[in-house]
Amino acid sequence: TRRSSDLDALALGSSIDLRGAVLDYWIGSEDTTKLAELLRARATPFILLTGGNPPLAGGPFSGIPVLRKPYSDQELLERIQDFGVCG
Repeated sequence: TRRSSDLDALALGSSIDLRGAVLDYWIGSEDTTKLAELLRARATPFILLTGGNPPLAGGPFSGIPVLRKPYSDQELLERIQDFGVCG
C-alpha cells in the first residue's frame, strides 16, 4: 500500500505485524527516517529504495540493504528474499 505521508506510514507500521518492508527514502516531500527508526526498534527487516544519496551512515539506515533507482523487479525480489520474508 502506498502511503501519502510519513505520519500515515508510521501509523500503519505501528498498528500491524510486519514480516518485512520495502521503504522508499522519500514519501511525498518527507524523508522516512522516523519510519526506519520504528522498523529498527521492532526488528523488522527492510530494504531502502532511493534515487538519491540519503545519509546512510550512523543512522537508522546504517547497514540496511539499498536499491538505487532504477532497479529491476528481479533485483527487488532478490533483496526481499535475502532477508527471509519470502519463501
